[in-house]
Amino acid sequence: MTVVRIQRHNGHKDHGLLSGSDAGSSLCTISRARQPVLLTTPALGGDHGARGLSDPFFTRELTPERRLDTSRSTALRRGSDLSWLGPGRPLLRILLVDDQESSFLDIKRLTAEAVRFSAEIGWVATSQTGLAALASGAYDVCLVSQRLDNGEGAQLLADAAARRATTPIVLLTDRGDEAAGHAALSIGAADFLGRDELTARALERSIAQSVVTARAQAELQATEQRFQAAAESAGGLLYDWDLSTDRVSWYGDVDAELGYAPGEFPRTARAWQELIHPDDRDRIIDSMHRDLLSSARGAHEYRVRRKDGSFASWADRGRAVRDPQGQASRWIGCVSDVTARTAAERALHDSEQRLTEAQKMEAVGRLAGGVAHDFNNLLTVILGYVDALRARFAGDAEALLDLNEIDKASEHAALLTRQLLTFSRRQVLQPRVLDLNWIVIDTDRMVNRIVGEDIHLDVDLAAGLRSVHADPGQLKQVLLNLVVNAREAMPNGGTLTITTTNVELSDDDQRGVFMAASGPYVMLVVSDTGVGMTEETRAHLFEPFYTTKGGRGTGLGLSTVYGIVQQSGGDLQVSSGLGQGTTFKILLPSVDSAPEPVVAAPVRPALGHERLLVVEDEPGVGTLLATILRQQGYDVLQAANAEEALTIAGEFMGEIHLLITDIVMPGMNGRALATRMETLRPGIKTLFMSGYTDHASVGPDMLEPGVHFLQKPFAPSVFSATVRELLDEA
Repeated sequence: MTVVRIQRHNGHKDHGLLSGSDAGSSLCTISRARQPVLLTTPALGGDHGARGLSDPFFTRELTPERRLDTSRSTALRRGSDLSWLGPGRPLLRILLVDDQESSFLDIKRLTAEAVRFSAEIGWVATSQTGLAALASGAYDVCLVSQRLDNGEGAQLLADAAARRATTPIVLLTDRGDEAAGHAALSIGAADFLGRDELTARALERSIAQSVVTARAQAELQATEQRFQAAAESAGGLLYDWDLSTDRVSWYGDVDAELGYAPGEFPRTARAWQELIHPDDRDRIIDSMHRDLLSSARGAHEYRVRRKDGSFASWADRGRAVRDPQGQASRWIGCVSDVTARTAAERALHDSEQRLTEAQKMEAVGRLAGGVAHDFNNLLTVILGYVDALRARFAGDAEALLDLNEIDKASEHAALLTRQLLTFSRRQVLQPRVLDLNWIVIDTDRMVNRIVGEDIHLDVDLAAGLRSVHADPGQLKQVLLNLVVNAREAMPNGGTLTITTTNVELSDDDQRGVFMAASGPYVMLVVSDTGVGMTEETRAHLFEPFYTTKGGRGTGLGLSTVYGIVQQSGGDLQVSSGLGQGTTFKILLPSVDSAPEPVVAAPVRPALGHERLLVVEDEPGVGTLLATILRQQGYDVLQAANAEEALTIAGEFMGEIHLLITDIVMPGMNGRALATRMETLRPGIKTLFMSGYTDHASVGPDMLEPGVHFLQKPFAPSVFSATVRELLDEA
């Protein structure tokens, strides 16, 4: 219910038209339930024939109301313009609630003199019939006598307000009873007139102004509802920022959007900006200042704090509303919650970075793998002839010392090539189902030797840990490399934590963290309290030969970890900061099978008499292997490639007990050769060997159980023992 009260600045009530000498500012108070609005008005001047009731009257708001600028100015302009009653003398339906017939006759006579409208009077004598008439909505204004039913006129006002009646009510008070009039205004009356001031002009002005203001307020409410509906339909929150008062009016439930209690989110721009993320605040304030000086639309994205302390991402779009002088007076905008979108964009950016990193690592790995393959062939020859020379110079101590140095250098070179192959994911793995806890326990003694006494070791192994399918030797290498890295990061001591746990990786977990597919995994976590690392170091962490240790490291430790984890079908993630330590998280796919028992292979003599077919495209390696086997008593057939081997197998009439073939060869690879050979020679056994594997030759980079493989470079004794073991298998 709208209440209008006209007062002069001197505080005296004036119900008549102001004379020319009285022209000046008046104060109009429109108060709705709980929200007063003060408006300045120029006084209505002179005789109504000269300037009359049609003079505009609402010109400027003194205290801000929650309105959009355009709707406010339109509605209030109409509310102040009494010509908005309609052209000519529009008919107003007036309800009088008074138990005195004389009052009805007086009101009928006075309204007949009205200039701006004609009147149709409805008269009821009780408050109950008055409430019913108001509920019908058939009247434009209601006049209520204070004396009604022994003073129940005020009660009718209260009952009408409780029922949300929209018809404006003017209270007719007893002579000189201003207190009753002001009390009526406080409970919803539009105006009051004393019986001693009841003139035609005063009544016309009060009725006209009450009707016009009520209609203006009704239109204003309808406009607000349309803006509210528009905000809800747009999926955002509209707001109106009054630059002169700093007040912000919201259209949409901004409090619920951010988890605040009703009315708790700031209603001033200054308080609002305090909730903007500190990293975004200065940028947004500077941008808003530029937008207010220009005519362009503003578009900003920033984070704003929710009630629980977390941050939502907002997209804020708006533009300035300017006064006739071109100065910005308001800013009208709309904010949308784009938290999900920005999170998805951030995850996509992180994934793109990880993809770029993976592509870079793949390119480096191909180069490293190719170099390691050729180098391993050379090392196989070197190690083989060192072993032969050691037998020839068994009585020459000085020569044996020299050969031992060559042997140690070759073994060191072999270790480097194995690390390169592991990084490039071209190391042939020999996986089995195992318990990751067993890996941690089995390396416990070596881990303790690495960390020393000044580092506290905290191991937490999950009970009921699921099994994984991986190469146990490679997983031990992963753990030891991470332990060495942690020790180097804690020169003054600290805490090293090793934990295992079961995890279920969901799609949400992967965004910007892991690139592995959803499903069950086993996680190994290695954390230290060391010096941490910079973002630049983090970006190069897994690159081969990248080291921060100067000349003390090869730069292959973490690249080896990366290669083993990737080749095992897992994923890894590292988090670190300067002075915050480092945490490595490694995921390995879990399997439902129980861990396989570890059985030591029996030692067998290497001598034999069987016929073997050796296929090796590197002449030096092929000749060496054939020589070693012949020295052990075997009958050896030798081929330089798969096609030649198939020819020998097809033409040779006797039995061939074992095929020994390199995997990576020009033309047909060793795997395809073995398949063809099984057709030509059913039951033939195969021993694969290589210093390098590619995806095409081995499939998923791993060998299935029951497939025998020997990694180059190898010592002649290891080669001979492996051949004998395979031949003796049932």
